[in-house]
Amino acid sequence: MITLISIADRKYLAYLKVLVRSAKANFPEAEMYCVLVNCKDSICDEYISTELKGAALEAFCANLRTSVLHKLRQKREGILVWMDADTIIRKPCNGLIKHLKSCDVTAREKDKSGYFTGLVGINDTKQATSFLDKWNEKMKGKDNWFADQHTFDDVSNDYDVKTLPLTYLDFKLNNDSVIWVGKGRKIRKALKEEMLKWGVEWENAGSDPPREKDASAVLPTLKEWNELKLKYRRVYKKLQNIRKKIKNRRKKNKITYRKIPDTIKSTHKDK
Repeated sequence: MITLISIADRKYLAYLKVLVRSAKANFPEAEMYCVLVNCKDSICDEYISTELKGAALEAFCANLRTSVLHKLRQKREGILVWMDADTIIRKPCNGLIKHLKSCDVTAREKDKSGYFTGLVGINDTKQATSFLDKWNEKMKGKDNWFADQHTFDDVSNDYDVKTLPLTYLDFKLNNDSVIWVGKGRKIRKALKEEMLKWGVEWENAGSDPPREKDASAVLPTLKEWNELKLKYRRVYKKLQNIRKKIKNRRKKNKITYRKIPDTIKSTHKDK
């Protein structure tokens, strides 16, 4: 049994829906487990509420992975696979399954040192469970960005972590790669083009509806729109008049320098 886990808030819900659909198509051997933070959708297996916002909320979601993995390890048998919400499984994962079964823990190694935690495989072995226990323990009380990666690196020094091939965690979106992950603005644009193939067309697809029941109530009527245009035209004209007045005042107050006649210069020298 393989359990595929991911987390998303309202901002990343559309990405997660793409991951769910692409996993169903190309990774049917895995069962999805979706955790949603401050938003609701039919794909939700676990709901978490928090008052955090902005960057603090994003860091909170990123750091949740260890506690969710640790909790599921106690409830479920088989391999646990963590994937970031902005992941697309583009091709069948037969090779990934073989790789996951051949090791205790796997993650993609960075060029210099350490590991990326965008995809982490945890096998159902004593070594893998011990690794997860220590990783979860080190993460307690951590709420800063990249805490999950730094603690993973610390624990990996005491265990044998098998390197995940690039094709299963590709940030550069090569056509031959099995799994894409979106990092950076330029990459995000290409990733969203791929998302369209999976039927997700906007950022917050499937998230909670807006507070207003009727969308037409939010939009101004034609009469209101014309009144707004007239109002802002008047304001614009007033600003233009103020600018003209300021320019005129500057011209009046501008000091003009005249050339001193030679007769005055000579008399000044004589004195």
